[in-house]
Amino acid sequence: MFTKGSLNDVYVGLSTGTSFGGGAKWHDFFGLTGETTL
Repeated sequence: MFTKGSLNDVYVGLSTGTSFGGGAKWHDFFGLTGETTL
């Protein structure tokens, strides 16, 4: 998940194979205003 806005954080919930774990911050400066995230 990308937070966008002033935070620009990325959170990831890893797969266990049957479900997803809780979200953890993986990046703290991604997808700045004016950039296109893919």
